Amino acid sequence: MSSNFLISFLGNYFKLDCFMIFRKRKFKRNVQKLEKSLVDKLGSQFPNLKENSKNWELASCNYFNHQEKFILLLHQINPEVLLKIKAKITSDKYEVKGIQIFNTKSNKSIEIILVITNDLIQQIKIDLDNNPLRALDFNKIEIDNILIEKIKIENTDIQIVRRILKNITKEESNYFDFNNTIEIEIENLFLYTVIDMQDGNYIAVDKKGQVYRLIHDHEKRAKRIANDISIFLSNYSGDKKDLENYFEY
Repeated sequence: MSSNFLISFLGNYFKLDCFMIFRKRKFKRNVQKLEKSLVDKLGSQFPNLKENSKNWELASCNYFNHQEKFILLLHQINPEVLLKIKAKITSDKYEVKGIQIFNTKSNKSIEIILVITNDLIQQIKIDLDNNPLRALDFNKIEIDNILIEKIKIENTDIQIVRRILKNITKEESNYFDFNNTIEIEIENLFLYTVIDMQDGNYIAVDKKGQVYRLIHDHEKRAKRIANDISIFLSNYSGDKKDLENYFEY
């Protein structure tokens, strides 16, 4: 292989790579615009969706066109903000039908189906093969005979927490709020909330069973307070007042 060919090959490869990155960025920008238009249009019927959208940002999105055709949206949020607003987020998952968006290429409206989870748009079901994003008018979204169908959802974090705390008694399990547990990453540490102290503060455990107090606006958001759950339970028997000293600044 001559040096001239190698330079030409690498140059073309670099251009192709940049072009692919550009397309991904453009796709994400268009999905962000579509999501914003949908949230604005649905705001009066789904006030939690509109309010929650102020706290999260779109981290990535991908289009799947196998058995079902849909855009998958992944959002991210600052852990400090999540701790503060977690109690306001509903854990329901539901499918929303009755949404139409205008296709400027075909000069007709097409259907969009949304999957909303935790008050965020998780999926936008749409055929992008025949209706590319560039052909859609994000300002022409219509809502007609909206139909909402709840989807059964299982919180996998609950299973993780129950495995971590598998040695506690049935009575002791009543001291914790497993049904609303969430996974939170703080400084590469994965924690699972087990007691909601309100105002964005929690008691949480890691996968080793160590217990932490979480304060959303503290300089040290996560602080270990017990090496295992048995030590923690020696000072706690279901009365949250027993835990207040852990949250003193």
